Amino acid sequence: MGGDELLLVLPNTGTEGALQLCERLRNTQLIRPYIAPDGQTVYVADSNNRRIQAFTPEGTLVRRWGSSGTGDGQFDKPSRVAVGPDGTVYVSDYYNYRVQFFDWSGAYLGQWGIAGAGPGQFNRPGGVAVSPGGNRVYVADQYHDRVQFFDRGGTYLGQWGATGSGAGQFAFPSQVTVAPDGTVLVADNDNHRIQVFDAAGRFLRMWGSEGSGNGQFAVPGGMAAGGCRPCAMELPPLR
Repeated sequence: MGGDELLLVLPNTGTEGALQLCERLRNTQLIRPYIAPDGQTVYVADSNNRRIQAFTPEGTLVRRWGSSGTGDGQFDKPSRVAVGPDGTVYVSDYYNYRVQFFDWSGAYLGQWGIAGAGPGQFNRPGGVAVSPGGNRVYVADQYHDRVQFFDRGGTYLGQWGATGSGAGQFAFPSQVTVAPDGTVLVADNDNHRIQVFDAAGRFLRMWGSEGSGNGQFAVPGGMAAGGCRPCAMELPPLR
């Protein structure tokens, strides 16, 4: 595989339909999918069509929402999607410099973020992830080389990261995910590595270097954590 990658995490239920859907998504315009915690809904950030689509694990469309624009529920390249344990759907609205959130049906609930470098502001937000309890939302603020975190309604709680190659520093962090134990993993894209932090952003460990050998990476763009069956998908760079 080449370019940016995303791990589509499938529920560990032996559902062959979900695996078949993963294979079909490889050959379509639909990218950046996310399996909801209930294992029954696949949410897809359909970036170039400026919308979110939701499917059954077998690939049947069940709902979609969004259009091009800057209004509530509109998008300018939705880049990532994550679902909280209560069914709330969070979307990184890339060129609108914000995160929007919706209920399971796509009904608009709220948003946060504007263009800027201050707390709660973004320069093209990338990966978004929700803690196991649903009380924290992590956002990879790619061009600011940091991860910001918020409560479930978008209230700013904190951030970590700076530009560099040292521990806890980033070079275009493209994706963030949260493990079942609450640790936060960040795909440190241009440093060609994965970094791991506790829930408050304290550095724990990292691995990876640039290359094609075992344990090396060439621009790791996505990942997932948990007792699931992974399906790797190639993604074009979104910069």
